[in-house]
Amino acid sequence: MDILLKKKSEDALKSDEDIASVDAATLKQVYAGLVTMILEAVKMDCDSSIISSVLEDCKWGSDRIEYFTKHFLDWKPDLEALLARTGSSFPHVVDVDWRLDYYIKNNQMEKVNKPTYLITLKTEEVGKAQGKDVQFSWLNGAVTGSGWKAERRVQKYRESC
Repeated sequence: MDILLKKKSEDALKSDEDIASVDAATLKQVYAGLVTMILEAVKMDCDSSIISSVLEDCKWGSDRIEYFTKHFLDWKPDLEALLARTGSSFPHVVDVDWRLDYYIKNNQMEKVNKPTYLITLKTEEVGKAQGKDVQFSWLNGAVTGSGWKAERRVQKYRESC
């Protein structure tokens, strides 16, 4: 579980002498199966009796089941916190900074004479100490009243994440 909780890297599996003799493909399948079972058990808030019955169906011995369930219950709060931090939610916008520039000429040296709004959205995400800044410019003279355009910009930002 140290690998799931990011206390150790996956290279720790390669350096373990007991596991070194196992075929790499078999080890990968076993590891993926165990990780999936553990994360699903945490997600469904399974107790030791449910886990014991599943492991008995998999023909595990009683001493292994007891060892695994004991350690699982020790790891469960940390794994729940890990799953809570893992998600597909978008960053929460906490602040907006903007400034107005005047766009006189473009790259082809043509006169444009339009205002440009430089906008920075300050965001925060669950589990991260510092948020991320999202910057874009708006070449529209009337930002107010352009709610549908703002929605399109937000939608494009969400698609790019």
